[in-house]
Amino acid sequence: MLNCRPPIAAGMMLLVCVFSVFNSTASAQPADVSVNFFQQSLGDGNVSYGVDIQSTGIFFGFAGNMGSVESPDGTEFTLFNRGLDGLDFQTLGNRFFGDWTVFEATSSGDAVHSFTLSSFDLDDVFNEIPTFTGPVASGESGNIGTEFNLTWEYASGATPSGQTVRAGGSGGRATFGQFGTNTVPVSVELDEGVSSATITFRAGGFEFVDGIVSDVELVSGNGSDLTANASFSTLAEPIQLTITAVPEPGSALIACLGLLVCAPGYRRRNLA
Repeated sequence: MLNCRPPIAAGMMLLVCVFSVFNSTASAQPADVSVNFFQQSLGDGNVSYGVDIQSTGIFFGFAGNMGSVESPDGTEFTLFNRGLDGLDFQTLGNRFFGDWTVFEATSSGDAVHSFTLSSFDLDDVFNEIPTFTGPVASGESGNIGTEFNLTWEYASGATPSGQTVRAGGSGGRATFGQFGTNTVPVSVELDEGVSSATITFRAGGFEFVDGIVSDVELVSGNGSDLTANASFSTLAEPIQLTITAVPEPGSALIACLGLLVCAPGYRRRNLA
């Protein structure tokens, strides 16, 4: 299970909780630096592309000195700026295919690493975009309790090698359970003092892209032995859910009995 407090997205920079799983057919494994490319539906047949970086060890750094990851075009990714979107695929490649630099904060000072991420085409990856089927359809919003299932489907009936879910919003902590086929259970714990949370969810396919990332080389300093990988996700048009705590069964009845009045317009009738 994954506990996740999704922060609010800031402009074009994405600050989201990302939870991905993959089955045994995925040959790559999680790395110290993961470059995650994604294709997302905007509705009406339109799509955009983006990238986010997962690198907990680098971003948290050492003794409060945080590290960073720099893309070929000079974009710096940090703990607080881990991704961006709104690109077309050609721009994505122009900016992020090439030589990457990793700045690591260690107990003996800063270290610099580098690796190369080669290009790939959309035909090289699973790129069918799914649609949400629950709790609401893609592009819609709704109100729901704190326990529910996210479900989605592919028009072709395909099953990608992995699955991913992303959440961004405020007011609560989302916990994701074990994935089924194109589904995952979600539990939301509301923040203290709030009555509801508003969270946007995306979900879809996930796969590692093999053979396009070089070994990570230490350029300078006394750094760790790092690894890097790349992945690609296809994300449904998002849904936005307003999540409200549901009273325990019977609690409303008990309150009614205590007050002797359970609904507007109720009048006591004298049977005598």
